[in-house]
Amino acid sequence: MAVNFNNETDQVNITVPAPISVSLTNPKSVSVSITDKGRKGDTGATGATGATGPQGIQGEAGTNGTDGTFQLEDGDGTEVTISNGKEVKFVEGSGIDINWTDTSNGTDGDPYDLTFTVDHDAADNFVAEEHYRWDNDISGTATIHANNVPTLGSSNQTLAGDRTITTSGNDLDIVMTSGDSFEVKEGSNNLLSVNSNGMLKQAGGIPLNITMITSTANYASADQRFFPIGTSESPNTTLTGNSDYESHFCPPFNGKLLRVVCQFSLSDPGSTVVGFHKATNAGSFSTTASATSTVAPTFSNPHTNPTVFDFASGSTDFNAGDVLAFSFDATNTTYYVSATFVFALDPSNNY
Repeated sequence: MAVNFNNETDQVNITVPAPISVSLTNPKSVSVSITDKGRKGDTGATGATGATGPQGIQGEAGTNGTDGTFQLEDGDGTEVTISNGKEVKFVEGSGIDINWTDTSNGTDGDPYDLTFTVDHDAADNFVAEEHYRWDNDISGTATIHANNVPTLGSSNQTLAGDRTITTSGNDLDIVMTSGDSFEVKEGSNNLLSVNSNGMLKQAGGIPLNITMITSTANYASADQRFFPIGTSESPNTTLTGNSDYESHFCPPFNGKLLRVVCQFSLSDPGSTVVGFHKATNAGSFSTTASATSTVAPTFSNPHTNPTVFDFASGSTDFNAGDVLAFSFDATNTTYYVSATFVFALDPSNNY
């Protein structure tokens, strides 16, 4: 707003914006009243940042915290207090190896790993009576605790090396329950077995309770003849007649014919067949053998070397009370023959 006064006159020119009002009370005086606020002025420019103030006073030192501790207790109740800066060591013993196997990161998802490795073969790993060393700690008799050696109950055991049992004057007993057997095998082949009744068998299940009978006779023939048993007679030509009974043998137990050993005198028999004959009674014999063995003896005048006719793999099993007979059929005329018949008998089935 501008107000100009003219000293020469009473005229005043005033130009004002609303809402300012002007009144004249005297030709030489002007009264101005403002009935409302004027327009807000523009914001002034931002002043410059002042200088940095002085450094504040240093605060007091804080109080030191208390060191953390915890307790460890062993199996018999002894306790130790572990404080800050102290260490706990896991001490290795015979047969026990302790190592850190993972030392990163120590978080819940990846904790540190401490591994205990136990060597069960360590010489002094066990001291309880049921774990005695058999070579150093046991004298006399001792009991094997099957609960501590669970494989004792399994059907097959394999040795990792040679084993020698030294009895040092003490008996070694193998106790079996009725029906059980003790066997020595090569792979699946049974070399030797003993059953709970004391029957000893060799490879092929052949009993080793051996019995033998003998025969000597003058054959003077190249035809099939039947050995007389335990007598020095002329051999019979048949088996079912009353006079043929001297050629029969009744075994006392179940068994098997293993071999016949012969020696020939005065002439070379050539290729010779020894036959095994079996029947349930004397009247049902057949002159056709159920098993044969053929050998050409080595003849050196006036006799042959002992000749073995092997029946171990033949069908020569028999039962107690069967009637057995044995034939001889040489290529050439044969004279004096001595023979021994070898049987394996199984008394365990006939007690």
